[in-house]
Amino acid sequence: MVIVGTGNVNHDEIVDMAEEKFGKVRKESPGQRRNTHKPQYTSSMLYVKDDDMTEANVGVFYNAADWKHKDYYGFLLLQRIFGPYSNESHADHFSNILHQYPSIAEKIEYFPELTKHEC
Repeated sequence: MVIVGTGNVNHDEIVDMAEEKFGKVRKESPGQRRNTHKPQYTSSMLYVKDDDMTEANVGVFYNAADWKHKDYYGFLLLQRIFGPYSNESHADHFSNILHQYPSIAEKIEYFPELTKHEC
């Protein structure tokens, strides 16, 4: 447990409050820790063919190497080539209809009256 006080605070007051509120919490957990084993990674591939698709979506999944592993820099290069994964941008395409259906964007380009022009 970490207790942080920021700003103009009195250290002794923070310690006293922490002891008052959390003083009865046991310092050691009872029994054995559960679910601490490393999960077994099973590689697999899913291939879906659709001749009407205009794009290819590729996912490469590996049991990533930690920074002490000999393949760490190879994985950094792989990430640099394919680009990083970001939770924040994972569903960005859902908010833009042209990202959901990129073929619509390609077809709209052929109709100048439908394209957006800045004045």
